[in-house]
Amino acid sequence: MKYQIENWPISLLMEKYEKGILNLSPIYQRNAIWSKKAQLLLIDSIKNGFPLPTFFIRILDNGKIEMVDGQQRSRAILRYYRTNELDDSSSNNEEFKSQELINYILNVTIITQLQDKENIEDFYYRVNSTGLHLNRPEKIKARNLRSNLFALADKIATSDYITELELFSDSSLRRMLDRDLIEEIIALIKYGITEKKKQVDSLYDVDITGDDAKDIEKQFIHYMEIIRKFNKIKPIKDTRYRQRNDFYTLISFLRANSELTDKILEQLYVLLVVIDKEIRPSKFTASPFSEYAQHCVSQSNSESARKERLHILTDHGFSRQ
Repeated sequence: MKYQIENWPISLLMEKYEKGILNLSPIYQRNAIWSKKAQLLLIDSIKNGFPLPTFFIRILDNGKIEMVDGQQRSRAILRYYRTNELDDSSSNNEEFKSQELINYILNVTIITQLQDKENIEDFYYRVNSTGLHLNRPEKIKARNLRSNLFALADKIATSDYITELELFSDSSLRRMLDRDLIEEIIALIKYGITEKKKQVDSLYDVDITGDDAKDIEKQFIHYMEIIRKFNKIKPIKDTRYRQRNDFYTLISFLRANSELTDKILEQLYVLLVVIDKEIRPSKFTASPFSEYAQHCVSQSNSESARKERLHILTDHGFSRQ
């Protein structure tokens, strides 16, 4: 890898962005996820003259540049400069923006060339693998962007089947937690219930074939067509089954009871909705409901807890109503 180190005033960063030369969101990047509090802290650091961590930028063959590391900081700076959303009422923000901010110096490392077998996604992963930087799904994206498994998980996560259920908050979507769950459901469809995310990691190590992806997607669509019917009875988002542990168990139940007709499954969903409020870790509720709830909070992603939740739904009469 060849690179050069430069000092850029913020005005130069903004100029390149506004002219469309600088891309803040190359495909391997995470979403814009910084909270307002984090952005305010960054602006306060600039106001106090504190140095910011190095920005990493890559020059592309077409002469344009992309932000490899520094997207969140750049977006906070642009938001502060362009709007009053991060303004501090106790200071003269407009004067600061027009003078000190635009002249504030950033340390910029410019990647000018990658050697054979080097790729920018791996570098991005390395830069963000220490400290509280990327979360698990963001690291997976950085390292496995071109894999069949990632392509399938991303396709499912952004499908109408998932988005119309409204299972995820905006903050969860920004951190890619929707795809994190979908990856576990893919592992569930292919291998059955497994321990936490170990099987997902193993799948990424070897990847899946194109035929595997087609088969898994077909099975996923089958389950989601059933859940669409459930959603018409009562929206999943208004039940406990919107939670990742319960949604995982719901898919597990459909997988384990594939012989049941859609009509029977719909009747079972009505029953699950009825008992929804009774599922809680309390001695004042029925034992199966209490046990199910406990397995949602204690080692909830372990293979044993997942199997026990499915066992409770399947073997306490729910699948034989």
